[in-house]
Amino acid sequence: MYSNLLASWTRFVISRPRQVLAVLALITAGALYIAITQFSMNSDTGRLIRQDTPWKVTYEQFKKTFPQYPNNTFVVVSGDKIASVSNVSRALENELASNKDIFQLVYGPANDEFLDRHALLFLDPDDLDTLVSNLADAQPILTAIAKDESLRGLFGLLTDALNGDEDIPDSMARFTNLIADNIDVTIAGNPSPITWRDEMFNSETNDTFYSIIFVQGQFNFGDNLPSAKIIRVIRSTIEDLEHPQKDLVDIRLTGQIPLDHGEVESAMNSARLAGSIAIVSLLFIMVFGVGSLRIIAATYLAMTTGLIWTAA
Repeated sequence: MYSNLLASWTRFVISRPRQVLAVLALITAGALYIAITQFSMNSDTGRLIRQDTPWKVTYEQFKKTFPQYPNNTFVVVSGDKIASVSNVSRALENELASNKDIFQLVYGPANDEFLDRHALLFLDPDDLDTLVSNLADAQPILTAIAKDESLRGLFGLLTDALNGDEDIPDSMARFTNLIADNIDVTIAGNPSPITWRDEMFNSETNDTFYSIIFVQGQFNFGDNLPSAKIIRVIRSTIEDLEHPQKDLVDIRLTGQIPLDHGEVESAMNSARLAGSIAIVSLLFIMVFGVGSLRIIAATYLAMTTGLIWTAA
């Protein structure tokens, strides 16, 4: 029965090719119109799941109550000098915050004015004792510089220390060597600012210090990569940042947005590569296996038509 039905349908199609193609073209055009006007999708992966599940409703309430937590990009500034990390982080935060068209939230907790004013309250008692001891050792130097902050005052302090009858204390010797080394590198054409906070108060360790900047930006879910503009502007801001201590730190991106962006970008690149290889391979096989351009064109036309009908 089915064989007879298929044979009759085949004879009908062969006997009226133009009429069949015309009807097929009309149906395909209608399907294409339906697919374009009724079928749409965006790159918001959060919409791929049901929106009325209890956990999803709770999560949406959480985002509404605490909008500063989800969808963050973390800019991590790290280095072995506290002052360099702090200064570069503060400058970068100001640059990012000035771009209000892209970023709706830019916040560096370590750069907060409250922490600047009350930083000593967050130290462990032992670290605070060490800091107080270092400040006591540096007190004569700090007092002398505070009276005259010019180069004249600085070199006058050094001259008095070197011409004095008493032995130079360790703190003054370190201070003098630091000035001498900085003069040498400056004359050599590689000027580098002296970070007094690190030199005077930092412990002799190989610790790495971090400053994190929270960034939230405007998404464009009409693009394949909705956060592409956010990532691009952050990277360009980092690249264009002019700060004398920038070379002393490392600046990297992490967090939900850069990770999602990297995953989608990698998947899209892989899909493009795989699709290109598949199309070229299929065309190669059909050219050498079929040997007829009309049949090859008809095959690709049928495949395209099937995709349009499926989308509709």
